[in-house]
Amino acid sequence: MTEKTVLTKQDVQRLLGICERTLENWVRRGELPAPRRLGGRRVYWEARAFNAWLSARLAPVEQPPRRRRGRPRHPVDRTG
Repeated sequence: MTEKTVLTKQDVQRLLGICERTLENWVRRGELPAPRRLGGRRVYWEARAFNAWLSARLAPVEQPPRRRRGRPRHPVDRTG
C-alpha cells in the first residue's frame, strides 16, 4: 500500500479528531497551515508538510521547574 501524498479536509479532521468548523477556524487563525486549492471548492494539504507541522506541534515543550509543595523552608538563624 502506498502512502497518501495529499490529505483531504476529511482526512485532516479525522487525524486531528476535530470537526469541520474547528478546522476552518484553525486555518483562519493561522494555527494550522492553509490548504491548497484543487479545482473549485476542493482543498487539500500536502501530506509531508502536514506531518512536519504535526510533528513540531507534538514535540516536547520544555517545562519550567516545578515548585515544591508545602511550607517554604527558611534558613535557621544559628547565631544566637
